[in-house]
Amino acid sequence: MSAGLDFFRETARGEGRGPGPFGSSGEEELESIGIFAQVRQDVGTRVSLSYGARIDAQRFRAVNGTKFSDEGISINGSIDYTLTDTLTFNACLASN
Repeated sequence: MSAGLDFFRETARGEGRGPGPFGSSGEEELESIGIFAQVRQDVGTRVSLSYGARIDAQRFRAVNGTKFSDEGISINGSIDYTLTDTLTFNACLASN
């Protein structure tokens, strides 16, 4: 099993064309945090499974001060079936 936490915070600052609707002055900020877990297991000599889930939250502050935020959960699963020594069938499903 793999599990973890990831986080980042980015800022961008525009300097140049000045104020106005098409100006590039100001600063914006993006933050994101995610928690995940993924399980991989062999069910037999020919079949292996992988499945997991992830929770993410993001916040964004635009140059004009407008704030946006969003959260979500996603799940995934896959199955691998070994047909021969050189051929494997794989099927996956994921949500976002």
